[in-house]
Amino acid sequence: MRVEQRNLIPVLLGADLNAYSVALAFCEAYGVRSHVFARYECGETQSSKFITTHICRGLDSPSVAIPILLKFADENNGAELFLIPCADWYVEMLEWARVQLGGIYNIFIPEKKLFSELSDKSNFYALMEKSDIPYPSCISVSRGERVSLKKFEKIGFPCVVKPSDSSEYWRNKFQGMRKVYFAADYGEAIEIIKKIFDSDYGKKVIIQKKIENDNGNRVLTTVSDGSGRVVRAVYGEVILEERGITSLGNHSAIITRPLSDICFQLLEFLTKQKYSGIANFDLIASGMDEYVLELNPRQGRSCDYLRASGVNIAELIVKLSKGENISPDFSYNQIYWHHPPHKTVLNYASLKNAETAKRLFEAGREFCPYTNEFEGFARKAYTFIHNLRLKNKFKNNRTDAGK
Repeated sequence: MRVEQRNLIPVLLGADLNAYSVALAFCEAYGVRSHVFARYECGETQSSKFITTHICRGLDSPSVAIPILLKFADENNGAELFLIPCADWYVEMLEWARVQLGGIYNIFIPEKKLFSELSDKSNFYALMEKSDIPYPSCISVSRGERVSLKKFEKIGFPCVVKPSDSSEYWRNKFQGMRKVYFAADYGEAIEIIKKIFDSDYGKKVIIQKKIENDNGNRVLTTVSDGSGRVVRAVYGEVILEERGITSLGNHSAIITRPLSDICFQLLEFLTKQKYSGIANFDLIASGMDEYVLELNPRQGRSCDYLRASGVNIAELIVKLSKGENISPDFSYNQIYWHHPPHKTVLNYASLKNAETAKRLFEAGREFCPYTNEFEGFARKAYTFIHNLRLKNKFKNNRTDAGK
């Protein structure tokens, strides 16, 4: 139910689909306008009736962000301010800025020490090993380390190559960088590792066994209260992924599923760690087996699938930030969520998933963040153009189509 609260101001760090989805959740729950602060403009948050955008270069640096956010708070004295990061580097920045901003803004993120442990993939996989939670076999490589062919024995080829620290990686841009790399053989793996370390990136690189995901990718998003108790968890099958070089693997369409065994293992893990805030897990399925790939210490770009399934993330952030008691609820509500056009999903998802998506669409259980009731003509015009671009992106990258 929508509750008008004009004294509540969401301040979102980031301007992509993640930020738009959180702003939409706040608009739906409280009827408020969100203020988006970002380093660059992004189409996903432009021309919206419930978003005001502020472009601030260098916003991921505490020395830049703190004065800007303090000034905004001073200009809105008396309002309830909720500061929500929508990218890993903004979570990291807030961990350093929490002392200066925490008494002014409500900040719903995990503690700094736990964030550092979980956001580094090499540390995260060590914790998964200790907790007996399945993950793809991997090794880590440091800058300057000699990597022999023998080191790849337990990994094999083709393999996955990716940075251990995503925030550090994206701060050091270079030509040809990707979110994740696939190496067909030893020579290609070494070439990719060299390319990454030739930038200013100084953390470890992960080399990981490539799992044949014949049963698709998965996403699990959880929300935990201040004591570390998980109160919500929504699980879904990713039936379509984005095709761009830097966005490869981002979720384009999701069908929710009941929590699986590995989900309950991860909920137990978060509780033992006393994790507070939002966690977003990427998983992969092969046959009957599921493996966890990574944990993002914030909501993901596709977090609107929670709202679609009946879990309003904004409402949870507000209530839990105020210390309200919320009883755990992991009930399952099957929905089909997407952000490319519905017909595009049907064209590029697997035949089985396309049939399920079509059935849910016809049953009125389909949701797209861009077709909400709150936007006006300008935003609808943007959405029309945006959808044309998405259609062309999928059309021009047919090699990994689902059928």
